Amino acid sequence: MARLDPESGCVVVRIVYDGTARSGKTTTLHALGKSLAREVETPAEAQGRTLFFDWLDYTGGRFDGHAIRCQVVSVPGQAALARRRRALLAEADAIVFVADTSAAGYAASLAALTGAFAEIGERNPAVGLVVQANQRDRVDAVPIDRVRADCAALANTLAVTESTAVEGLGVREAFVYAVRLALDRVRELQQNGTLESGRPAVDGAADLLATLQEVDRAAELPIAPEGSVLSGQSVPWPPDRSVPSGLIWPPIAGRIVLHEATERPFAPARLPDGSWANESPADWRLHSELERLYFDLDEGRAALIDWARYHATLARFLSARRCVILARASPGAWRLWQLVAPTRSLEAGLRHAWDEGVPADIAEVLLSLVRRTLDFGTSLANTPLAELATFCNLTVEQGQTVYTGLFPSRLDLATVRSETAPGSDLRRDLARVLEDLRAADGSLAGPVTHEVRRQAQRRGWEGIGESLNRLLAEP
Repeated sequence: MARLDPESGCVVVRIVYDGTARSGKTTTLHALGKSLAREVETPAEAQGRTLFFDWLDYTGGRFDGHAIRCQVVSVPGQAALARRRRALLAEADAIVFVADTSAAGYAASLAALTGAFAEIGERNPAVGLVVQANQRDRVDAVPIDRVRADCAALANTLAVTESTAVEGLGVREAFVYAVRLALDRVRELQQNGTLESGRPAVDGAADLLATLQEVDRAAELPIAPEGSVLSGQSVPWPPDRSVPSGLIWPPIAGRIVLHEATERPFAPARLPDGSWANESPADWRLHSELERLYFDLDEGRAALIDWARYHATLARFLSARRCVILARASPGAWRLWQLVAPTRSLEAGLRHAWDEGVPADIAEVLLSLVRRTLDFGTSLANTPLAELATFCNLTVEQGQTVYTGLFPSRLDLATVRSETAPGSDLRRDLARVLEDLRAADGSLAGPVTHEVRRQAQRRGWEGIGESLNRLLAEP
């Protein structure tokens, strides 16, 4: 991409911001734009989710007597838009990888970083890569020493900076670092005589949008028409009992679930992330991610089969009353939905017992809950659900603890792996719940502690009882 533009007298470089969905790329560019007094353009944006790219154009500084013009773009993070992401990375002179370093998002970010490094690994001259370790304000943020060690294990040339993009902290530092790396590449291109000269083929956001649309056309991907579901202008038709055979999984049990759930028609509403969901969160959970829209029935059916396979691999950990549905969303379009029955979570059961105010009952619920935490955490270790399970999305079915939350996308399934001790994430979640309960009625903590110790001794669970009482006593 780098070139010398004689008409403007600028050396032009492309800085590409990469990262997983919701890692903070768009937030980062807006914070950077604010610090540079430049506007950010986002064509085809839907409810805060980037469908093509974010664009920021900035000229500042000098390189060998030429002004430095930076075309700064972000990639779409959704798995379904990976083709556009690869096209943008292919033109990068330097990459800022915005990594979600929260406990829940870190593993996926690390895997995506590995993929990004593979995308640019063969380019010559090399493309510099800065890891912007984002979300450092999170209480569960992965220690920065671990982030640096993981990046060094991937390549000892990776630079790591810290940021809290929502506050604009660390954003400009990562950008300046990336510009220096891009200029190092420009100098190498100059030395080997391959630095191109002339006006950039992509000279603005409109040019880049047209280029990516051409990429879609070449791959025979449908471009969502203006006013389509994907462009965010119309509400998709929800699934109903008329869904044809072959478009619901599991075939029989799923049909029963759909029949029960549609006694009342669904009314999908758009969520802040651009996805669609049933309006009543206390009712059946109907959900479809923004990008789960298909203009070709065979493509949608293939996605349904693919998702069904991933459901099947973790079926023993999942609540039974759920299904995946490919339903017509509008004329010529289909949308992939997941449908999950409402359940009473472990957290809801504990809160109910606390509200009732009987210490013996609370202790019994707590001990049972901790026992299940240990068993379930061990079973979930090294599965994609390990970092997703919380007490608000776990319940008991036929004596087994199961996950009742929404199923993650294929990208998450391929990358999320728990690297912590079994059950440790659930232990932190239990500490959160107990803190809320103590704040609501702290007078119960003492009597419950006494009951926990008594019942734990009777069951031979002294170790569990002591661990639980430490949580109860924490400020």
